[in-house]
Amino acid sequence: MHGTRGKADAELHSGTAAFEGLATAGWLADYFRIVQLLLRALGKSLVDLFGTEEAAGAEKMILAAAEKVIGDVKKAISGAAKIFSERDPATQAGLRKSGEIEAKANQGFEGQDVKCPACGSRAVVKGERVAVKEPRIDDVTGTMYRQRVILPNALNCFVCGLSLKGHASLHAAELGGNYSILEHLDPADYFGIETPDLDAYFESRMKELAEEAEYSNE
Repeated sequence: MHGTRGKADAELHSGTAAFEGLATAGWLADYFRIVQLLLRALGKSLVDLFGTEEAAGAEKMILAAAEKVIGDVKKAISGAAKIFSERDPATQAGLRKSGEIEAKANQGFEGQDVKCPACGSRAVVKGERVAVKEPRIDDVTGTMYRQRVILPNALNCFVCGLSLKGHASLHAAELGGNYSILEHLDPADYFGIETPDLDAYFESRMKELAEEAEYSNE
């Protein structure tokens, strides 16, 4: 998809026929799959956009591509699992310990912990934001927050080395579901409320009190 995005940018900004010569086999199934995801989020289907006949063809392409991805993902998982299982117990324990630390450091703001499908250790899934919910107030703490909905598109295990890229691969590994991240908000920043400079106020007030005391002493 990154190559296709680059082609689109080239065509948009230069006016050249960047997609000329690019075989549909390299991008069309993935295009239909992404469109299908977006349509489902809107409560629609491929039929609503393309009609019955073209939608049926798109579905076949999506299924065929999914079967290939599933095969590739199973191969990657079994390969990583085999390599890890062949290590001695002491090495495995050391990798799990260092991998846990590495996973925590690489999780970032929008990452999520998951169980690695190859070695069962803590792995990190990351993705892209697809929606932001309306802010809410916690009834107990009174804090303001909102949910950021993330579509996963990458998995990294720092223990066994398993790496999966693209939402299709995450979906094939049964880790493709959206997840939410809570983002705490500062009401003043969110609503653009200007807060007073208390330090400047206290400094000014102390100066006024000093002048009043000096005046009264006279």
